[in-house]
Amino acid sequence: MKRKRYSKEQIVRVLEEASSEKPVTEMCRKYNISNPTFYEWKKKYGGMSASDVRELRAVKEENQRLKRLLTERDLEVDALKDVIEESCNACCTKRAGEVRAERVFAVRAAGVSIDESFQGIDEVPEKK
Repeated sequence: MKRKRYSKEQIVRVLEEASSEKPVTEMCRKYNISNPTFYEWKKKYGGMSASDVRELRAVKEENQRLKRLLTERDLEVDALKDVIEESCNACCTKRAGEVRAERVFAVRAAGVSIDESFQGIDEVPEKK
């Protein structure tokens, strides 16, 4: 990445100095920049003061901080969803095991063959 020679505050000062009726070519020669660079700066920072640039930098830093916080919060929410899903699955699996065990005891008490009674146990009955 190319190293920048001028800070944003310095760029604003160069543009303010250039607005004092000095020719652009003279300003470019004085600060050792090209004409296209000068006009890029003018397009990007024209009409700004040094305090505006500082305020813009502070707003960008705050925005980056908030984006990081939002990303961390999203990760925490995803992790909590995974934990809830796992605990729910474990609870449902445990409950299904209890239901099957209760059915085995009921079938044995009734004297019916276990193989016959477990046909269709995994199917959910339709509600009428």
